[in-house]
Amino acid sequence: MSEKKYTADTKEEVLRQADRLFGEKGFHNTSMSEIAEAVDIQKPSLYYFFDSKESIYFTVVDRIMEQTISLFHQASTEQPREDLAQIIEECLNKGLQAGFIMSDIRDLIKIDDSKRKTEIKRKFAEMKKEIADHLDKLSVSDPQFAAQVLIDCLQMYLLRQKCGERQMPVREFAANLANILCK
Repeated sequence: MSEKKYTADTKEEVLRQADRLFGEKGFHNTSMSEIAEAVDIQKPSLYYFFDSKESIYFTVVDRIMEQTISLFHQASTEQPREDLAQIIEECLNKGLQAGFIMSDIRDLIKIDDSKRKTEIKRKFAEMKKEIADHLDKLSVSDPQFAAQVLIDCLQMYLLRQKCGERQMPVREFAANLANILCK
């Protein structure tokens, strides 16, 4: 492994590789050494950007939630009602790409870092609000409750998928969920 200069590109690559590894193996089964090896840097170089594996993990989770917030925000301002199924499908596909990161919430619970947990809870509330705002614009009955149902359904779909349970295809699931929410 060759030592690279510390750049924003290196930090971005750390996050990309950590995202992939956490998604494939989960937080507890991914080591800092594996992340460093995937980025082709020495393990101590990771600490130039992040103070711990937990810090990397929380950054990855935060980015995934930020993407979801952005997706619903953009949809609220640009897309018509019939695209709710498409938005749900995109969320599911992003979630499936993220793998264990979003489907196994136990990893977040086990991490002893109250400041970061508080930040993730705040980001989760922001994500739920953005979804509820979008559902409200679609005239969904009780958008707050519908947002929670949507989040729970997405998480359960991802969890069942990771467990190898056979389910309906993403597109069909998204269309059915959108149909139920918009009745």
